[in-house]
Amino acid sequence: MDEEKETEKKTEEEPAKNNGSETSEDNDAGASEETSMIDKAIEVNKKKEELLDREEKLLTRKEKLETTRMLGGTMQAGKGIIEQKETDEEYAEKFRRGEVNPLEDDGARLD
Repeated sequence: MDEEKETEKKTEEEPAKNNGSETSEDNDAGASEETSMIDKAIEVNKKKEELLDREEKLLTRKEKLETTRMLGGTMQAGKGIIEQKETDEEYAEKFRRGEVNPLEDDGARLD
């Protein structure tokens, strides 16, 4: 019986010595693991910031391009008026009214 009590005391004392806490080696490993995780988090944060800056620049460019596209992209100043080709029906109507002389290139008159 005495032996049983002594073995029980020994088993109770061993966890008490360790007290459930980590050893210094475990602390060093845990601390380095924490710092490596913090370093990784910092790197990820920097990458996210860079991507956000890049996205902001791209968004600004996209807005400018969209504005240019909506406004047509050019100003009308300095450009000549582009004449539209008239249809046969329109030409015939002008001829009936006497606004057009088809023989004008030859020097002839329709009077």
